[in-house]
Amino acid sequence: MGKTASTKLWVRFALTTTLQPSSQSGSRGSSSLLIIGVFGSEDCQSIIDEAETRAGWRIAGAEARDSRVLTLNLRDSFFSSVADRIERKSIPAATQHWGLKGLRLEELSVVRYNRDAEVPLHTDTGPYKRHRVASIVCYLTDGFIGGDLVVPRLHFKGIAKLGEAILFPSAELHSATRLTSGDKTVLVGFLWEKTAAWI
Repeated sequence: MGKTASTKLWVRFALTTTLQPSSQSGSRGSSSLLIIGVFGSEDCQSIIDEAETRAGWRIAGAEARDSRVLTLNLRDSFFSSVADRIERKSIPAATQHWGLKGLRLEELSVVRYNRDAEVPLHTDTGPYKRHRVASIVCYLTDGFIGGDLVVPRLHFKGIAKLGEAILFPSAELHSATRLTSGDKTVLVGFLWEKTAAWI
């Protein structure tokens, strides 16, 4: 990848709200959402181009209108560098903002959404995913219409700019609105820690 994005950590947007305990998400106390810069535009296109050459794409599901998902092999030298960049940007931000320590990136996938795709309300935690503390959605394309990330309890509906990532607690219910036009391609990943305030 080129050096089109600065290695300096920056947070463009931070939303913090005090929440009441919820039996649905398990969140309590203070919960928040961050938008951070990760990649430059050339990096984003390189990631898309490289992903398209790889085998292993699968169908995301009926609600997503058969959009495609590729779980990245993080031992691959190219995608290892992608994961390293995300870790270098997201882990310090999560540590500083939420006070989380000992974080690491658990998984990373490229998701390409088809027109009319939408994602129903869900969380990124569950019986076998309780160690997840933060979800990452990094935008590799822009110029599409629809496809907003919606996090109801944080009163958030929107997208990030090209190359930016949205971080939010994995236990928060969230969805994505219907993609009405354009190409929406994102990286989706998860940070995990053994213990966290909102689990």
